[in-house]
Amino acid sequence: MCWRIERQAKREGRLKIYFASRISRLSVCCHLTETGKETG
Repeated sequence: MCWRIERQAKREGRLKIYFASRISRLSVCCHLTETGKETG
């Protein structure tokens, strides 16, 4: 689900600036989730 949001942001460069903070937080959350999947 996270990658969808990131791709959407990349597709719409203007919104990327607006959602920069939100996306960065999601990226961290998703990164931790992916890491947990690899570890678990």
